[in-house]
Amino acid sequence: MCATCKFELPGGIQICPACATTPRTTLSPSRKKMLAGSFALAIWCTLVMVALVAGLFQAMTENKDLEEAFGVLLMLLLLAPSIAGVGLGVGVMDRRLPNTIAMWVATIWNALILAGFILLVIVGIFSGD
Repeated sequence: MCATCKFELPGGIQICPACATTPRTTLSPSRKKMLAGSFALAIWCTLVMVALVAGLFQAMTENKDLEEAFGVLLMLLLLAPSIAGVGLGVGVMDRRLPNTIAMWVATIWNALILAGFILLVIVGIFSGD
């Protein structure tokens, strides 16, 4: 903090006008954590989606009870994490601060997985099986 222009606000908060108006060029620790969480959820959801498309869960569609349990399992393993990943990706972005390409990649990656899952659900509903 600059010694010449240091101001103290009520509550013991000290600010420097020059430092307060200088834009941040790096990500804050909380934004870094949110970005890492968004990427981690995108990777997790990608693995679950690949396993789903590859047919690794085919044994869970033998009868109606297993199909219903599989639907709940997919909501917990794919739908909820992808929604959380989109939320973290959108939450890490700020209009006033610089947004890196990594933030856009994490957000769009999670959104594409979410859209793909919703599309699969719609196709499953209208297939009539």
